[in-house]
Amino acid sequence: MNYKIALCDDDTNYMDELEKLLKKCSQQEDLLEIVKCTSGEQLLNSDIDNADVVFLDIQLKGMDGNEISVELRKRGYQGVLVHCSGIYMPTPETIKISPYRYILK
Repeated sequence: MNYKIALCDDDTNYMDELEKLLKKCSQQEDLLEIVKCTSGEQLLNSDIDNADVVFLDIQLKGMDGNEISVELRKRGYQGVLVHCSGIYMPTPETIKISPYRYILK
């Protein structure tokens, strides 16, 4: 079974490290398809409808992670949303969206 994972962060170094970690944890790199985007607009224009997991930075230029999450749900995305942020506590907006997890960078 293959897994499709989308990463959206304006910090490409963070995305690269997260990608390495995901591949290391998967034990079989060829089972992962990872899509990397540096903006919310790029993510929403990507083929991620069938992504199993979307990792989203909260603080992005343009659309932020909360806005992207809301838009994905409006479009019918049923996969797992994981918010990643340097902000210690989730904002009330993030809590309303109910991501599966909130990861502190």
